[in-house]
Amino acid sequence: MKTPRELLLARHQSVNPQLDVLRQAVIQDLPAGASAKAHRWADFVRLLWQQLIQPQQRTWATLAAIWLILIAINLSQHEAASKYRVSHDPVALNINEQRRRLNELWADLTPAASSVEAEPPRKANPQPHTQTTFTHNA
Repeated sequence: MKTPRELLLARHQSVNPQLDVLRQAVIQDLPAGASAKAHRWADFVRLLWQQLIQPQQRTWATLAAIWLILIAINLSQHEAASKYRVSHDPVALNINEQRRRLNELWADLTPAASSVEAEPPRKANPQPHTQTTFTHNA
Protein backbone atom coordinates (compact mmCIF):
# COMPACT_ATOMS: atom_id res chain seq x y z
CA MET A 1 0.00 0.00 0.00
CA LYS A 2 1.21 3.49 -0.84
CA THR A 3 1.70 6.16 1.81
CA PRO A 4 -0.23 9.43 1.68
CA ARG A 5 2.99 11.18 0.76
CA GLU A 6 3.49 8.97 -2.27
CA LEU A 7 -0.12 9.47 -3.36
CA LEU A 8 0.18 13.26 -3.19
CA LEU A 9 3.55 13.21 -4.93
CA ALA A 10 2.17 11.11 -7.80
CA ARG A 11 -0.84 13.40 -8.20
CA HIS A 12 1.18 16.64 -8.28
CA GLN A 13 4.24 15.39 -10.16
CA SER A 14 2.75 16.56 -13.45
CA VAL A 15 2.71 20.16 -12.14
CA ASN A 16 6.47 20.22 -11.34
CA PRO A 17 7.56 21.53 -14.78
CA GLN A 18 5.05 24.39 -14.56
CA LEU A 19 6.31 25.26 -11.06
CA ASP A 20 9.91 25.26 -12.31
CA VAL A 21 8.98 27.72 -15.07
CA LEU A 22 7.22 29.94 -12.52
CA ARG A 23 10.24 29.86 -10.16
CA GLN A 24 12.58 30.85 -13.00
CA ALA A 25 10.30 33.77 -13.95
CA VAL A 26 10.21 35.04 -10.38
CA ILE A 27 14.00 34.76 -10.01
CA GLN A 28 14.55 36.65 -13.27
CA ASP A 29 12.24 39.47 -12.12
CA LEU A 30 14.35 40.04 -9.00
CA PRO A 31 17.02 42.72 -9.28
CA ALA A 32 20.53 41.34 -9.50
CA GLY A 33 22.10 40.85 -6.09
CA ALA A 34 18.98 41.77 -4.11
CA SER A 35 18.92 38.53 -2.16
CA ALA A 36 22.67 38.69 -1.51
CA LYS A 37 22.38 42.30 -0.30
CA ALA A 38 19.51 41.42 2.05
CA HIS A 39 21.48 38.46 3.32
CA ARG A 40 24.55 40.63 3.98
CA TRP A 41 22.43 43.19 5.82
CA ALA A 42 20.89 40.50 8.02
CA ASP A 43 24.36 39.11 8.74
CA PHE A 44 25.60 42.59 9.68
CA VAL A 45 22.69 43.19 12.07
CA ARG A 46 23.14 39.76 13.65
CA LEU A 47 26.88 40.31 14.06
CA LEU A 48 26.29 43.77 15.55
CA TRP A 49 23.82 42.32 18.03
CA GLN A 50 26.07 39.42 19.02
CA GLN A 51 29.27 41.40 19.46
CA LEU A 52 28.17 44.84 20.57
CA ILE A 53 24.85 44.70 22.36
CA GLN A 54 24.38 41.20 23.74
CA PRO A 55 27.59 40.95 25.83
CA GLN A 56 27.00 44.38 27.41
CA GLN A 57 23.29 44.24 28.18
CA ARG A 58 23.62 45.84 31.62
CA THR A 59 25.64 48.74 30.17
CA TRP A 60 23.12 49.38 27.41
CA ALA A 61 20.24 49.19 29.90
CA THR A 62 22.00 51.75 32.12
CA LEU A 63 22.56 54.08 29.17
CA ALA A 64 18.91 53.74 28.17
CA ALA A 65 17.81 54.57 31.73
CA ILE A 66 20.07 57.63 31.81
CA TRP A 67 18.62 58.83 28.51
CA LEU A 68 15.08 58.39 29.81
CA ILE A 69 15.95 60.41 32.92
CA LEU A 70 17.49 63.17 30.79
CA ILE A 71 14.42 63.28 28.56
CA ALA A 72 12.14 63.51 31.61
CA ILE A 73 14.22 66.36 33.08
CA ASN A 74 14.23 68.18 29.76
CA LEU A 75 10.46 67.88 29.40
CA SER A 76 9.86 69.08 32.97
CA GLN A 77 12.09 72.12 32.43
CA HIS A 78 10.37 72.85 29.14
CA GLU A 79 6.98 72.89 30.89
CA ALA A 80 8.33 75.16 33.64
CA ALA A 81 9.87 77.54 31.11
CA SER A 82 6.65 77.73 29.11
CA LYS A 83 4.94 79.38 32.12
CA TYR A 84 7.23 82.40 31.76
CA ARG A 85 7.13 82.62 28.00
CA VAL A 86 5.78 85.84 26.49
CA SER A 87 2.42 85.22 24.95
CA HIS A 88 1.18 86.76 21.72
CA ASP A 89 -2.39 85.87 22.56
CA PRO A 90 -4.65 88.97 22.24
CA VAL A 91 -6.46 88.17 25.49
CA ALA A 92 -3.19 87.86 27.43
CA LEU A 93 -1.88 91.07 25.88
CA ASN A 94 -5.10 92.85 26.86
CA ILE A 95 -4.79 91.61 30.45
CA ASN A 96 -1.16 92.78 30.63
CA GLU A 97 -2.18 96.19 29.29
CA GLN A 98 -4.93 96.46 31.91
CA ARG A 99 -2.47 95.58 34.68
CA ARG A 100 -0.02 98.21 33.44
CA ARG A 101 -2.76 100.88 33.43
CA LEU A 102 -3.92 99.84 36.89
CA ASN A 103 -0.38 100.18 38.22
CA GLU A 104 -0.16 103.68 36.68
CA LEU A 105 -3.44 104.65 38.38
CA TRP A 106 -2.22 103.41 41.75
CA ALA A 107 1.03 105.31 41.26
CA ASP A 108 -0.95 108.50 40.52
CA LEU A 109 -3.17 108.05 43.59
CA THR A 110 -0.25 107.65 45.98
CA PRO A 111 2.26 110.32 45.01
CA ALA A 112 3.84 110.56 48.46
CA ALA A 113 4.95 106.95 48.39
CA SER A 114 6.36 107.22 44.90
CA SER A 115 8.22 110.51 45.57
CA VAL A 116 10.11 109.23 48.62
CA GLU A 117 13.58 108.23 47.61
CA ALA A 118 15.30 105.46 49.39
CA GLU A 119 18.67 106.32 50.85
CA PRO A 120 21.59 104.53 49.23
CA PRO A 121 23.01 101.57 51.11
CA ARG A 122 25.89 102.34 53.42
CA LYS A 123 29.24 100.82 52.68
CA ALA A 124 30.63 98.67 55.41
CA ASN A 125 33.90 99.86 56.85
CA PRO A 126 35.75 96.74 57.88
CA GLN A 127 37.99 97.09 60.93
CA PRO A 128 40.45 94.56 62.27
CA HIS A 129 39.16 92.54 65.20
CA THR A 130 42.28 93.07 67.27
CA GLN A 131 44.62 95.97 67.62
CA THR A 132 47.57 93.87 68.76
CA THR A 133 50.93 94.93 67.41
CA PHE A 134 53.89 92.71 67.25
CA THR A 135 57.25 94.02 68.44
CA HIS A 136 60.46 92.23 67.83
CA ASN A 137 63.18 92.53 70.49
CA ALA A 138 66.55 91.64 69.13
